Amino acid sequence: MPLRAQLDDQTVQAWQYDPPTWAHLKQTYRQHTLRTSCCDQPAIPKTSTLGTPFFAHARRGPCTTAPETQEHLLLKAQVALAAHDAGWTVTTEYPGHTPTGEPWVADVYAERQTPTGTQRIAIEIQWSPQSLQETQHRQERYARSGIHALWLMRRLPTDTDDLPSDSQLPLFLLDGTGPDFLVQPMEAPLSTFIQGALGGQLLYWPRQPGPARLGLSTFTMPCWRCHRTISLIGQIHLQHPRYPHVTFWVPWATQSSVGDSDEGSAAFQALLVDRLDDQHRATLGLGTLKIRSSRTLQDAYLSQGCPHCDALQGDHFVNQHLLEALREDTLQAAPLWWPVSLTSDLMHSASAWFFLSRTSGP
Repeated sequence: MPLRAQLDDQTVQAWQYDPPTWAHLKQTYRQHTLRTSCCDQPAIPKTSTLGTPFFAHARRGPCTTAPETQEHLLLKAQVALAAHDAGWTVTTEYPGHTPTGEPWVADVYAERQTPTGTQRIAIEIQWSPQSLQETQHRQERYARSGIHALWLMRRLPTDTDDLPSDSQLPLFLLDGTGPDFLVQPMEAPLSTFIQGALGGQLLYWPRQPGPARLGLSTFTMPCWRCHRTISLIGQIHLQHPRYPHVTFWVPWATQSSVGDSDEGSAAFQALLVDRLDDQHRATLGLGTLKIRSSRTLQDAYLSQGCPHCDALQGDHFVNQHLLEALREDTLQAAPLWWPVSLTSDLMHSASAWFFLSRTSGP
């Protein structure tokens, strides 16, 4: 069900028609030569059950193009229209090949001229299941062709349990069944996301060593020994130096199951310990951060202590109370930020794609 066809000697795209002109084409196409772009067979203008104009084959023939769902067709049309509205030249079902002759067909292909040359991007909508391995293979095929590619998928790749964090593979999830789709994890409307992505509002950070800001959030819990209410560090934050909402957080507890990093918090802890002096701790009501011995674990590790009796506040209990604070929305962001320099350890454990709003800034 292509969105592109040949009307006499002119290429036409169904998503560019408004309802009156589409209705007129459906009434008058027999007076013209209308053929599909995929296999050059006679075509008929139709409208899907979701309201998407498209060109159907007039009869079954030798076309090898895979069938599409109604949702896939709608998404292609919405993405194409959004890219067009962003000022790009857009073609759906655009065929090409790598320098070695390996063919590809982009769901939506967009290009524009800039002072430095032609920008080219393929936007792929994947409504059916696909493995990460296959996605990476197709991404590499576009890269060899000199084309950037962006992926919108209905569900996670079949061979992974997490959304990949890869600077070379911008991959996002679709939420909804139409006509209104959201792009996750940004929770951005589809058209807003496409126009923003094509307008430079997608940021992969951190991509390389550089400046950042370090912060923290606290919560309260009773000390197990003296039973007084104390403040503890629940989260450590790493923030972009220019865009405040571009922020990672990891839990203080190094064995926690929550947060933006599954690599542990040791590198973040080390940064924080070097900067959180006695005055800062007194301001926040925190105890000393130091190596303490745990009878439970029969080991010593960097831990938080009660500011009153210095009792070790075990990571297990800190993590439990952090989860409770997250559920009850009682975490308090500390009004303290320290400039830091990113290291390879931090970049490895905390990198992701972010969507910058038009008002993002210092």
